[in-house]
Amino acid sequence: MSHDIVIKGGRLFDGAGSPWIRADVAVKDGKIGHIGMIRDAGDAHVIDASGLCVSPGWIDVHMHADHTVLGNARCESYIHQGVTTVTMGNCGLSMYPLYDEHRDELIQYLKPFTSGLDLRWDWETLSDFLGLVEAQGVGVNLVPFVGHGSMRVNVMGFQDRDASPDELAAMKRLLVEAMDDGAHGMSTGLGYPPGVFTKDEELVELCGVLREKGGLYSTHMRGNIENLKETIELGLKARIPIQVSHLGSSCASHKPLSGRHGETTLKALDDARARGLDVTADIYPYTAGSSLLSQVIPDWVHEGGVEKMLGRLREPEVRRRLEEEYLEAGDEKGRDFNKVLVTFVKSKANKKYEGMTVAEVAEARGA
Repeated sequence: MSHDIVIKGGRLFDGAGSPWIRADVAVKDGKIGHIGMIRDAGDAHVIDASGLCVSPGWIDVHMHADHTVLGNARCESYIHQGVTTVTMGNCGLSMYPLYDEHRDELIQYLKPFTSGLDLRWDWETLSDFLGLVEAQGVGVNLVPFVGHGSMRVNVMGFQDRDASPDELAAMKRLLVEAMDDGAHGMSTGLGYPPGVFTKDEELVELCGVLREKGGLYSTHMRGNIENLKETIELGLKARIPIQVSHLGSSCASHKPLSGRHGETTLKALDDARARGLDVTADIYPYTAGSSLLSQVIPDWVHEGGVEKMLGRLREPEVRRRLEEEYLEAGDEKGRDFNKVLVTFVKSKANKKYEGMTVAEVAEARGA
């Protein structure tokens, strides 16, 4: 049997939890053709994997690939890590839907996530977005979610209030549309606007659509063990599977999942599974996190969208109130600006601040 590629001498992990075995892998026409001892590789391209591990492509269940894939089709930062399947549309902030009434508000909010890419923003639905991705080609498999926050902004902007029955019905229609377009479920970002303005009753209603469509609920929670219990109860009430995003660091403090906190969290998950809930979680193994700088600004400043937030920040009274809140909250809310590092800014004038903490930026500016 002829092969195109033969990977020889590696430790083979099957991805299903079985112990590794020593085996060769043959690939033909882009598919695995044989696993075992291959003595004659023929004309195949041989890769010596001695001392290395060989596994199927890794799946990253918490990515924001939709924010950059239109400007980075090869997705080499994933591929070089062995990741071949990624999710998109997480934390309630998908790049779709993108309809007219609140279109500009959502684009303004999403732009910082896109790392300065010059995008045309010429889509409305998930189907439109996937069409653009397919037309340009893409280096990984994509698993799309639709963001609750994006749907909410499409319907009612960044208003800090409950959705009306008509608005909730409109969000349900957007969710049905996205699921029919290929979304695997709905994500929420309840730690920042507009998710922070949302009550569980709204989420339970939307989760009813997920149940009907066989979808998954993926959530960036509000932030602590009590919120995990609320999330579990929501899943039991809605009767849907739940994926908890970056467990142990869903809040601004980004504390590691360890010690008594970790034991309590894991017990809560085990208890939920014993009650019949299909619940899983992902976590990163370091004491850090990344997000927009605006996420360390209190929720009340965000109401109305980015432009209104920026306007409020120019008001002396608002700045005094913020100073008082920061001094009172300190590191418990992740607002110790000696620990907030600026890693990317779009404007050339402020590029010099990349790599500095916010406290260092303030000192450099005499602010």
